[in-house]
Amino acid sequence: MWMLEYRAVAHVWTGGLLGLLAAVSACGSNDCAALSRCDIRAVSCQEDVMSWVSCQRGSSADLPPVIVVSESEYVEREAERRRTDNPDRTAEDDAKEVGWNRASAQSKLASESYERDMRQALQLETLGAVYEPKTRSVVVIDRGRPLNDARAVELLVHELVHALQDASVGFEKFYEKWAYTFDASLAVSGLIEGEALHYQLLANVTLQSGEGRFRWLH
Repeated sequence: MWMLEYRAVAHVWTGGLLGLLAAVSACGSNDCAALSRCDIRAVSCQEDVMSWVSCQRGSSADLPPVIVVSESEYVEREAERRRTDNPDRTAEDDAKEVGWNRASAQSKLASESYERDMRQALQLETLGAVYEPKTRSVVVIDRGRPLNDARAVELLVHELVHALQDASVGFEKFYEKWAYTFDASLAVSGLIEGEALHYQLLANVTLQSGEGRFRWLH
C-alpha cells in the first residue's frame, strides 16, 4: 500500500516511464523458483519472496530493509514520521486530525484513547504491511500470530514491488516529473499500484495452484 497523488494520461507513456513500463511488460517467468506460503515476519521468508518477485520482474535485487513492529510501535512510528515531516506540527494538530477538540488534545495525547484513535486514523485494523518511501523500507505489522497464509505472502509481494519500483525510478523524482496535474497523478498512481497489484494477483494464482509456480503460455 503506497499512496500517491496524480498527473496527465497523455504523457504517462513516454520518457522516464519507459523503465517502469518495461518492468510491467515483463509479466513473469516460468524459470523462477517456486513461491510458497511462509511467515513473512521471518527473514528467510522475506528473502524467498523477494527472490521470486525480482525474478518475475526480470531482474535480481537485494532485499530492502523489512522492519517488523507491533501495532503500538507502528502508531508511534507514524506519529514520529508526521512530526519529522512537519516540525511545526503540535499535539493539537495530531488531535484535530483524528477528530479531537483543542481543549482535550493534550490530555488525550497521553492516554490510551490517543493510540486507539490514531489506530482508526491509520486504518490499522486492516493494515498488514506498508512500504515507506521515506525510509525505503517495508514495515510489517506483527500482531503476535503467524503471518503465513497466502494473503500475507501476497501482501509482502505487493510491498516489495513498490520497493523495487522506488529503487528503479525513485518515487519522489518520478512523481515530481510526471504528476503535474490531477489527471496525470491518477495515471502515475494507476501505473505504480497497477504493477504491484499485478504481481500480487500473480502470487495469488501461483499459491492457489498448489505447485508454487504459474505456467505462462507463450
